[in-house]
Amino acid sequence: MSEQDHDLEERFAELKRYDRGRVPRYERIVGLPRGRWRPAPLLAAALLAVALGGGLILRSRGSRSAAASWLADWASPTAALLQTPGRELMTTVPSVSESVITLEAQ
Repeated sequence: MSEQDHDLEERFAELKRYDRGRVPRYERIVGLPRGRWRPAPLLAAALLAVALGGGLILRSRGSRSAAASWLADWASPTAALLQTPGRELMTTVPSVSESVITLEAQ
């Protein structure tokens, strides 16, 4: 090993000693009392979500046909990108028996 390797090794050892002095022992961390789990806030949030969802379902039952027509009329914002030049060529099948001259005349 070169002098630089020894120097680097010493620096890493110094960092390890520094870290070990700042970190608490594992046994002390494991022995800490754990917090008590309280389901009340979660239960309240779940009940609120169910109540709101039920209210929305009951409210929207009368306007089913309006929602259905809205969904049927919906168009993707990127639908215009599908209208490419030469699209009609992709929807037809060329005939092998016809001449190109005949096809251009049509």
